[in-house]
Amino acid sequence: MLNQKEQKKLIDDFSQGKINTLVATSIGEEGLDIPEVNEVIFYEPVPSAIRKIQRAGRTARLIPGKLKILITKDTRDQSFHYASISREKKMHSLIKEIKKDFEDNGKIKSEEKQQNLF
Repeated sequence: MLNQKEQKKLIDDFSQGKINTLVATSIGEEGLDIPEVNEVIFYEPVPSAIRKIQRAGRTARLIPGKLKILITKDTRDQSFHYASISREKKMHSLIKEIKKDFEDNGKIKSEEKQQNLF
């Protein structure tokens, strides 16, 4: 395991093009600011829509990028993958409805819509 100083050096080296590949555990999913990542490969899907969005946010910040998720057929990987897609779609749909309520009335019509987000 690398200490914080070693991690920072590797990220700086990557950002400057001295190295072209980083391999990380889940620590790489959030909190890192590496603007020019053009491809991210995850070895497993996650069932959480929020975590999926955070993971996807590791790429394509300043330049076009690709996100690849490795999924093993006929395992829970498939269930996790489809669950996160479904939850993300539901989240976007609810956000769209809440936004429309604000635009129409200046307030949310129903607390139920807020509850559905959680």
